[in-house]
Amino acid sequence: MQMNSELYRPIILVVDDTPTKITEVINALESHGYRVVTTANGKKALYLAHQICPDLILVNLIIPGEDSIEVCRYFKSDTQTRDIPIIFMIPEATINEYKTKCFTAGCIDYITTPICLDEITLRLTTHIELTAARRELNNRNAQLKACRPELSNSKQQLHAEARLPSHAAAQLALKRFVLERIHEATFLVDEAGQIHYINQAVCNRLGYTQEELLKMNLKDIDLNWPVGLQGKEWITYWDKIREEGEVTFETQHITRSGEIFPVEVTAYYFENNSSNNILGLVRDISKRKQTQAELHQYREHLEELVTERTESLNRALKFTEGVINAIPDLLVELDQYGRYLNIWTCFQEDLAAQREGLLGKTVGEVLSPEAATTVMSALAEASTVSTSFGKRILIDLPTGPSWFELSVSQCPGSTNGEPHFLVLSRDISERIRAEEEICRMNSELGQRVRVRTAQLEVLNNELRTSEIQYRSLVENLPDNVIRYNSFGQIMYCNLNFLRLFSLTIEDVLGKTPCEIFPDLVSIKIYQAAMLRVITSGQSEQIESEVPGYNGKRRTYQVRFVAERDVNGTITGALSIGHDITEQVITECQLAESHAKLRSLLARREADLDEERRRIAREMHDELGQLLNALKLGISTLKMQFGQEFPALETKVNDLLTLADQAIRSVRTVSTQLRPPALDMGIIPALQWLADEFQQLSGVTCQLRLPYFLYNINELCAMTLFRSVQEALTNAARHADASHVQINLNRQSDGTYFLKICDDGIGFDPTNIPPGHFGLIGMRERINSLGGTLEIDSDLGTGTCIHIYLPDQGGSEVCEL
Repeated sequence: MQMNSELYRPIILVVDDTPTKITEVINALESHGYRVVTTANGKKALYLAHQICPDLILVNLIIPGEDSIEVCRYFKSDTQTRDIPIIFMIPEATINEYKTKCFTAGCIDYITTPICLDEITLRLTTHIELTAARRELNNRNAQLKACRPELSNSKQQLHAEARLPSHAAAQLALKRFVLERIHEATFLVDEAGQIHYINQAVCNRLGYTQEELLKMNLKDIDLNWPVGLQGKEWITYWDKIREEGEVTFETQHITRSGEIFPVEVTAYYFENNSSNNILGLVRDISKRKQTQAELHQYREHLEELVTERTESLNRALKFTEGVINAIPDLLVELDQYGRYLNIWTCFQEDLAAQREGLLGKTVGEVLSPEAATTVMSALAEASTVSTSFGKRILIDLPTGPSWFELSVSQCPGSTNGEPHFLVLSRDISERIRAEEEICRMNSELGQRVRVRTAQLEVLNNELRTSEIQYRSLVENLPDNVIRYNSFGQIMYCNLNFLRLFSLTIEDVLGKTPCEIFPDLVSIKIYQAAMLRVITSGQSEQIESEVPGYNGKRRTYQVRFVAERDVNGTITGALSIGHDITEQVITECQLAESHAKLRSLLARREADLDEERRRIAREMHDELGQLLNALKLGISTLKMQFGQEFPALETKVNDLLTLADQAIRSVRTVSTQLRPPALDMGIIPALQWLADEFQQLSGVTCQLRLPYFLYNINELCAMTLFRSVQEALTNAARHADASHVQINLNRQSDGTYFLKICDDGIGFDPTNIPPGHFGLIGMRERINSLGGTLEIDSDLGTGTCIHIYLPDQGGSEVCEL
């Protein structure tokens, strides 16, 4: 039912100690046009009920510190609030326990929790409408009672007017005016049922005009009017009205449109000039009938509930009897003198006497004096407060002494009115022994707890000190320290982070990085890395650029580490950001410096090669010619003076031998400085180098060279030659190799690829002994030309050197 907001809004008073738990219910009721007033206790609810006069009261059964059923009785005992309908909210688990109590206290209905919004709306609407109908009915009855004196006066006046025809028409008009103002339908009929007068209320309800109704008979509008107007039935009914003077009865009227509705008629008999008439007051009781039908239906529903509850109680009683017969404890019924009236047990053999021998005896005759005294004191206590718990007695059984705990409850008495008691005695011998053991263990445990507590106190002090030191360390770190929860929201950050971005702690707590810095480009990468760590648990490190204090961008190295609880579950992530701006700048400067050094190295190597070429040419051209001329001169001396001076010939032969050695040394040095084969190209030079290496070392050297190499730069050719030369030297000197393979080709992108492999003993490329600069020089020479050198080697597996060298430009063409 949707209430019209322009009309009256019914008021619902909700009594609940925690109204926030039923906020959804309150919102639903308010959306249906109700005004909801809440309170937390019964006293305040009674006060509010006097102030606001609610249409319905909704009470929570469970209110801490109060008895909700007693609160309902307060309302029903108050004259001002007893007619207000009350509905209880009862937990579904306790419905059978409290339903009957709630109805007995005066509630009209109940609702189980959890609450269904549609159900509570319909129930509250129905009860409010029923209450409104009852109030309307009471008001109408009150109005009728108020009108009865007036009608009686009108009746007397009509009799007076009939007896005194001298009264003026003004008096009659006044009476008609009064009758027209009565809300109830009023009509005047004679013995034949002919209508002589009706007021406007009759016309409004039946839909006829006054002229039409004055021509009609009661049988035309009253469905229950007797068919035979002169019959015995009507005569009897008329005589009854005449004798009693006033009769109230119910019938049915029909409107002009055919609508049939129930009415209540109060008929008054009077005589006028020897004419017998009836004045009838008609009230529409449609709503009353509907309310009565609903109340009847509700009463039938309550009777069904009571029947169901009775059957449930009978089943519970049978179940209780079965449980009593099945429990291992002893259950007895005693009178106020301690006499055994009934016994239930599964273990009769544990008693000092059989069941038949106990019935009729008192506890003093069966038990020891101490045990009997304890039982009687328990009975006395139960007779005062209905129950007694916890008293213990010691009984000597055939199996030995046993302790029993008594639970006593007073039950309905016998025919003579004496109270009876149910006594449940449970064997607690094992429990007592266990309690003694527990006491001993508790004593030991208490001692251990005290020791452990002292240790924990020391550890807590150390932990607090460590925490203070840790916080001091974190807060004063120059790095940014941030903790995130499992949703990527900030839970903690140190002061350096707040100072860096000019933020307060309120600006960041509970927010994600993207919410704090929505316009920062690198923040999405940052947040994605953090969420990956929370998801996978694997640490991750990134570099991120952020704006600094002076507007210049700063570079931070950020490391994310997953945080876990004691069970190993990931609860968030820790982020530590270290400012590496200066390091990045230094690395850039260092890279630039390395590039310059490589350029200088390349230039130096080029100059050295040029110098070697010049020295080799001068040694070959000048020193070689001088030595040849010297050898020629010595040979001439030998030819001219050798025969005359035998001693001179010997000296000359020695000089010739030295001259030959000097010429060979010059050629060797010249070749080492600048192999002549390089002048013919890289391919002939490598072939010459391989032949020389094979002759000198005895190691097999296999070449795989292309037929043509176009436009290879001289510097590039010299670098490749020197690299092969250094590799062959290492293979012979350190690797103890027996076979070396050299591959050279030019790739499609113009890069020269050189591969040198041997079957030697191998080595660890990451651990080169100090003092060995051959590979280092080779790498630096190749890097200076923009190339790369890769070494694939391990102990016992040989060595492979891969060289990638970009073309430096040139004009040499080599053909094999």
